[in-house]
Amino acid sequence: MRLMHILFLGISAATLSLLSFAQASYAAPPPICRGVDMLAEMKAKDLVSYNQVMAAAKATPNSNKLFWKVEIAGAVPSYLLGTVHLTDERVTALKPPITAALKSSKRIVLEVADLSEAAMNKVMFSALNLLMFTGKKRLDPLLTKDEFAIVKTAITKMGMPGDMAKRLKPWFATTVMALSPCERARGAAGIKALDQQLADQAKKLGLEVLGVETIKEQFQSMASIPMPDQLEMLKSTIKYYRRTQDLLETMIGIYQRREMGAAWPLQLKLAQLAGADISRFESFRQLLIVKRNARMRDRVIEHLKKGGTFFAVGALHLPGKEGLVALLRQAGFKVTPAE
Repeated sequence: MRLMHILFLGISAATLSLLSFAQASYAAPPPICRGVDMLAEMKAKDLVSYNQVMAAAKATPNSNKLFWKVEIAGAVPSYLLGTVHLTDERVTALKPPITAALKSSKRIVLEVADLSEAAMNKVMFSALNLLMFTGKKRLDPLLTKDEFAIVKTAITKMGMPGDMAKRLKPWFATTVMALSPCERARGAAGIKALDQQLADQAKKLGLEVLGVETIKEQFQSMASIPMPDQLEMLKSTIKYYRRTQDLLETMIGIYQRREMGAAWPLQLKLAQLAGADISRFESFRQLLIVKRNARMRDRVIEHLKKGGTFFAVGALHLPGKEGLVALLRQAGFKVTPAE
């Protein structure tokens, strides 16, 4: 889904970690987040759209598994896991084969090695221009009065000054709005997303923890989306703002059912139903998924050749002809389902 909610499956772990630090405090105990699965809702209320989404999903190769064994001659097996950047126990509870693979590994390679608040603060000063407008340019003139009011509300609910909304670049405003109040509360309570939990487990096991990208590179990828396309995605996100938790519930359901091929088609269908020009979403796919997939492949190959590598990145990076499963096979690795 985009820069809307598919980002929890494949877009930017760094951006979501940043949001988990920029929020108000919440009382314990942390809430349990639940919503309506919008894909199931679509099946019940709009069967034509549902069938279109699922037909696209079925046509997407390597989309019904999240955990893969990666092998090459002369090395012990490595593993590839698709993650979702959320704290929900339904995605953070690892199945025994995944835990066993992690324990047998020598190193773990994540999107970003260190997503701590200290690491985030270190890069913020030099990357602030990627997240915020500088000079006289502002967000509010690019939106209608009602649209901007919703963005401002989202910022305020995060515990940030409402006036800051006018300085947000559209991609970052979209990301802010993609995180539900319930999920923010869990982050504020200290519950970590799957990627961060994997890093903690790896450290306890004595594994080397590496990153395939840097925090700044992830911000640069998001900011590289053309401004008209950023705005189109933001406007679409605004229309679904009141259903943020439902959208997250939908992503969790897709993840649990291993229906990863439905994620992107569903995002496009929802945007289309909201009146968006979905041709504007192609730059997002190319810059944040396709281009990053190639970069990830190039940087992880040497680790995989050594064997004993546990490679974990957002689940949207795995499926499709341009996904990591296909790219690693093209690079000479044997990649087979491990679940």
